[in-house]
Amino acid sequence: MRLKAIAAAALLLAACSTQSPVGYWDDYDFSSQKGLQPIDKAEQRFGDWIALLEKTDTATAAACINEFLDAAKADTVSYYVYSDLFMAALYPLESPYRNVELLRVYLRKAIADSIALDYLRFDEEALLRKSGLNLKGGTAEDGDLLLPDGSKATVLGLAGEADRTLLLLVGQAGCRSCIERMKDMEAGISRKTRLLAVVEKNARGEADWLRRQMEGSRWTVAVAEESFRDGYDYGLAPLGYLLDRKGKIKSIIK
Repeated sequence: MRLKAIAAAALLLAACSTQSPVGYWDDYDFSSQKGLQPIDKAEQRFGDWIALLEKTDTATAAACINEFLDAAKADTVSYYVYSDLFMAALYPLESPYRNVELLRVYLRKAIADSIALDYLRFDEEALLRKSGLNLKGGTAEDGDLLLPDGSKATVLGLAGEADRTLLLLVGQAGCRSCIERMKDMEAGISRKTRLLAVVEKNARGEADWLRRQMEGSRWTVAVAEESFRDGYDYGLAPLGYLLDRKGKIKSIIK
């Protein structure tokens, strides 16, 4: 919800840098929706608070989030709106406030409260699980892939065959920006690195279309099988993982 407005709050970070997230909402009436009007100011205030949470320790930040959501239960609509803001601030790669630790705190609380789950229309349990996977320094999740020739392979199996493998999630059909990004990646990376783009599905020929666009390039376009989709979050696509031969994630390319 209005991610740009939340991002704009980053410009005001210096003004609130001496504040504490503890007690930040003490003067706020969660039983009324008046605090949400005008929405731009509500988003700005929320963004400033998230910025403060990132500057404190995880335990304090978690306590603040839990207390906030407990207070927000006083009005269901407000709880819905602030749930949107939590996700818009903490989840997208482009958000200046993206924070996996705080996202996991929010998701655990939202799941426990069971207020906004149907409203948000995504699988919170799956997102919470996936947010702890495929982190830099860890081993990439394995999963089955369907290759262009119809054969199957696994992530770790392919990683073991090359010096390095760049695994790129491509989630949207007809993603023109993905094509430009793939070309830039190919131009800037060693030829010893295997380039593997994994499309979430091919029900409408998404993978076939991308293969035609990248014909003559070093990219192999594979289709994710269910076991792969279980281990990777396509809500973050396009997103790249640079793996070594043991499947360890050396870097994450946003």
